[in-house]
Amino acid sequence: MLKSLLFFIRFYLFWLLFFFVDRALFLFLYREKLTDIPFSTVLATFHNAIPIDLSMVGYMSVAPLLCYLFWFFSRRPSVSITWLKIYNTFFIVVFSILSTINYNIYREWGTKLNAKALGFAFTDPVEASASGASSPILPTLIIVISLMVTGMLLQKVLMEKKFSFVPFPILAKITLAILLVGLNFLCIRGGVGVSTMNQSAAYFSDKLILNHAAVNTEWNLMESFLSSGKATKNKYRYFSKEEADETVKQLYVSVKDTTEKILTTDRPNVVLFIMESFTADLTKSLGDADGITPKFDSLAKQGVLFSKIYSTGNRTDKGLIGTLGVFRVLPQATWLNSPIKCSNFLQFHKNF
Repeated sequence: MLKSLLFFIRFYLFWLLFFFVDRALFLFLYREKLTDIPFSTVLATFHNAIPIDLSMVGYMSVAPLLCYLFWFFSRRPSVSITWLKIYNTFFIVVFSILSTINYNIYREWGTKLNAKALGFAFTDPVEASASGASSPILPTLIIVISLMVTGMLLQKVLMEKKFSFVPFPILAKITLAILLVGLNFLCIRGGVGVSTMNQSAAYFSDKLILNHAAVNTEWNLMESFLSSGKATKNKYRYFSKEEADETVKQLYVSVKDTTEKILTTDRPNVVLFIMESFTADLTKSLGDADGITPKFDSLAKQGVLFSKIYSTGNRTDKGLIGTLGVFRVLPQATWLNSPIKCSNFLQFHKNF
């Protein structure tokens, strides 16, 4: 019985170490975001990641567990588990690729790899390729190969190639089978409590990057795919349409003569430029960066600069959604009180 448990302990340990390496590499790649965080807090990421890592390994061990139980009750003295090496190697390759994609997506979007992000590769390949174009090719290849090699070495050290069965009474076999299945189910579910496993099991810090690092990349991707299939209605709708309309209507009520007028005409000719993926940190006016956006800073001085305008979403497809057709605007935007000719804008864009 002890050897049977040792087989699965090795399997769990192998994948937990692989996820440990993946997480350590993630934190190393984004180490500049950790400069103001105590090292002990960074180390806590690995501890808090264990429950969700165990859940992912639990899902992966279902097939090996079923095969093991079949052989266990078939009275075979020993079996070759070469197939398990192929099984693990497949996931090593897939997980290495997914982890590398996750590193690049996090750099561009600040979010973990999920079903929506991966779906862009199929629904909007042009945008997906544009986002990935900035990913350095050589470092990306080094990362994915390093993860694969690490996984292969860990498998060679930890995983057995052959398994021998010790004769057991049928009652002991049934007891062991129930124990293994029960433990695996608890790992997948995250315990015996009411709440099942979710991302919050890994969240522990007010530093979002540590929480993101603690969430298992593959588990997060799997969970997002399963959740997207369950979404049949808007989960953010808490009020009836009538109540929501009344609430929004009250927000736009203004007392007479309280609006500050900044234009010199009642019918202005306003041109609104929506800049994709543009941040105020690059400007002199708002981010104190010299020489990057001279034309923008010049226009800001000629017009009226608003420093408290924020986008309605962290992705274009989210920001464009709104009751009145809300635009995804700059984190800080400029409204001009004079018209701009297209030729001037082309020159403005050229010198950005």
